[in-house]
Amino acid sequence: MNFDFLVDFLRIPSSAFEAAGVMRSTLSLWRNGKRRFIPGHPPLEKAMDVILQAEDGAQIPLLPKILQLWYPFEPCETQAETRALLARFLCEKNTGQNQMKQKICGAHEEVRSTEGAFFYPRGLQAMHMAILELSEAILTLPQPQIIRVCVPRCPELLSTSEAFVRAMTFHYRSFVQAGHRAQLTLCAARNSVNSLYWYPPCLYFGLQGTLDVQYFWRGEFAETDRILMITVGDQWACEVVQLCFEKPCYLETRIHRGADQIQAIREHMQSYQRIAKPLGIPHIWEANSEQLKHVRVLPDQSFYLFQSIPMFGVLPPERFEQTLTLTDAEKERVRQELAPLLLTPRFWDKETTVRHVFCKEDIEDALAQQRRQVFELSAFLHRRVWQSAKKLKLLLEEIELLLKAYDNYEVIFLERAEFKRGRQTQSIGFGATAALAWLNGKDSILYTEYCQTLRQQAISATIWASYSAAVRDRQANLNILRRLLEK
Repeated sequence: MNFDFLVDFLRIPSSAFEAAGVMRSTLSLWRNGKRRFIPGHPPLEKAMDVILQAEDGAQIPLLPKILQLWYPFEPCETQAETRALLARFLCEKNTGQNQMKQKICGAHEEVRSTEGAFFYPRGLQAMHMAILELSEAILTLPQPQIIRVCVPRCPELLSTSEAFVRAMTFHYRSFVQAGHRAQLTLCAARNSVNSLYWYPPCLYFGLQGTLDVQYFWRGEFAETDRILMITVGDQWACEVVQLCFEKPCYLETRIHRGADQIQAIREHMQSYQRIAKPLGIPHIWEANSEQLKHVRVLPDQSFYLFQSIPMFGVLPPERFEQTLTLTDAEKERVRQELAPLLLTPRFWDKETTVRHVFCKEDIEDALAQQRRQVFELSAFLHRRVWQSAKKLKLLLEEIELLLKAYDNYEVIFLERAEFKRGRQTQSIGFGATAALAWLNGKDSILYTEYCQTLRQQAISATIWASYSAAVRDRQANLNILRRLLEK
């Protein structure tokens, strides 16, 4: 009885339905499940109108959160999307009230409050709901705050819901616009590739300079019952406590407003921050470019490149230099310090996966111009480096030859919106050896530690697998490439 549960959970009085013209007998039939809703029928529309109207007047709207927890992979950001999911929820066959309560909040109980603290219902979904509510409260603050987040254990618990991560990413964009800044300190396991959902947005905001990400290895610190700690200036603190180690999801979320509790949590977080280190080597194009030449690339480890316009990984050094106007000293520096980026599909074993993803619209825009600035090399050489449309075609012609010659070489040309979906950055991944990510050549980071490179590789493989078979079709991408060469 989805309708009955929702009306109880949202505390919508029967009088609201009666005021909308719903007879008491009809309401009773809806609530006990003897009368089902039918998609598109007027009774369903009337019931949804009442529910949505009640939500509009609520101090903290809960309906979108409930729907996101029940349909974690469906969008629920606009009013139309919320209404569509609500119709689906009401029309579905009863899934069991107890199961529904457990899924949404771990237990159908009120938020308990004590002096200066709020205790949320126990469970993973309740933790997500509490963090979302705290995020909404942060947006009401008149002054920018420093938001410190510490994940001492189980970072994968924060990434079990794609909808939760998507909602937090949306909130964080609003944080940045309001002037807030954040610091994230998290535990990393050397053999773990979890937390794939939150990793790309963390990387993106980190490169933007609005999020400072640090990590420490699991085992460097004593075990704790804290899963998550957050402080928002001197305003609030949040902690998620694991009450029973035999049940990983037996969690309790607490929001504190008292100064003593906030200070205690801040001191606990500082003990982890003191041993944490940066996620990778920053500004690799500009200041630390020599780090790249020490990267040891293995021909039997898969290679992923996400780049809007072809540049690296296509032509060998001697031919790569011909596509740019460089001095002899600059050519030598490129050969020495960027050597791993100039390896072509010919370098890898025939059984090794080599995959390139480009942005079709960005390539079309570059071909329509007489020349374009190569931001990565401009940052690297500390001057503006240009490439003509004619030279860009040399790279495209080489890609066509490589596709015909190597079965293990795969290329996708995506639309701009699809290229940016799930990743705002460009990146190169050399198996578990190294990974490089950057934004337009300005902000960049290099990973060389196993945990980070393996996670970046897993993210690249996950994103590639998310593309449909039609998008990955070899012949279809060859046809796109030929049309680009005709321009």
